[in-house]
Amino acid sequence: SFPPMIYDEAAYLREIEAAGDLIALSETRANYAVALKKSPAVEEALDRKWEYLAEKTESEGGMIGRLSDTLELWAFDFTRIGMNQYRLHLLFRVTGKLDDNYGIGISGRLPDPELLKEPYREQGYRMWIIRPLPPTVFWEEGEFVVVRDDIEASGLPYELRIAMFSPEGRYGNNIPIGVMRKIEEMPVTGEDIVEADDPFQIYEWLSSCHARAGEKGELVRRRYREVIAGLPQAQPVEDGVELLAAKAERVTAERGRVRLLFRAEETIDREYYVSLYGLVAPEDTEYLSEARRKAGRNSELWFVPIYPPLAIWEAGEPVMVTLDLDLRPIAYDIYGNLYDRTENRGGKPRFEVGILPAPGTLD
Repeated sequence: SFPPMIYDEAAYLREIEAAGDLIALSETRANYAVALKKSPAVEEALDRKWEYLAEKTESEGGMIGRLSDTLELWAFDFTRIGMNQYRLHLLFRVTGKLDDNYGIGISGRLPDPELLKEPYREQGYRMWIIRPLPPTVFWEEGEFVVVRDDIEASGLPYELRIAMFSPEGRYGNNIPIGVMRKIEEMPVTGEDIVEADDPFQIYEWLSSCHARAGEKGELVRRRYREVIAGLPQAQPVEDGVELLAAKAERVTAERGRVRLLFRAEETIDREYYVSLYGLVAPEDTEYLSEARRKAGRNSELWFVPIYPPLAIWEAGEPVMVTLDLDLRPIAYDIYGNLYDRTENRGGKPRFEVGILPAPGTLD
């Protein structure tokens, strides 16, 4: 919406009263900051409403993830503002002093990298860099900060991750923030959500429930908690780590996706990768990678780091790990284990993932 006229004190006060979250209030505050006339009443109302919404946000919880020891991401939202133009909003909570002017990197991946435009296709993802204002060195410990930026992107459902960057490179953790797609715009009914019992399907919907997902978003979140709580007994896969569910699917003839739903029983301070093995039929061993053929293996191997890393998992909370795999046009029987990078050893029990059929055998 357009900002109220610069002299219309009553319009600002109405916007402030109507703001239901910090992102909405930040828009009003940004409009007011460039107004030529100032009003003590508006300034007082902005400060009072910001304090109220900050306390409400913190009391309700819902943090997306920790970017570092000093910074948390609490909300993410976006609005289409034109052809292939989007306005992003990111709500941060500062938990310590930020000693540098960090940039924000948002990467967007697609299940099929061939859908990306050049030159992004070779690197496998699209990247947007945001330089926040005010710079992060001026962010105060304990406060909430909203960062807004406009980006160019096609209407594809990018899977988004966020990280902070300094001149020396990445700072802190790389965490998923959902898909550039909104649950309220998807052909999913409330009845669909209530009746769903596949945790991976519900997670697909959950990744599209952004800051203002509304009633449909609340239904998805509630159903996700219910389904997770009702899953069969988990399988221990490492000390303090258990697997709740696994699923493999073929995205294209040459791309596969494995989703693993884990839960840590305690804080884990070791670095893990996932070792995935894909058994193939004897007549298909010619399709294995050269290293596996030379070693006389009957399976492909993918060795993939875990994101988000276990160090930032919350004890007792389910964590979805998504792994994209390069495939050949054959069937794979997939299993895996965790590999402890700290101690350089493979995990104890292996876990079954499932069959990835060859292309053309799905129907």
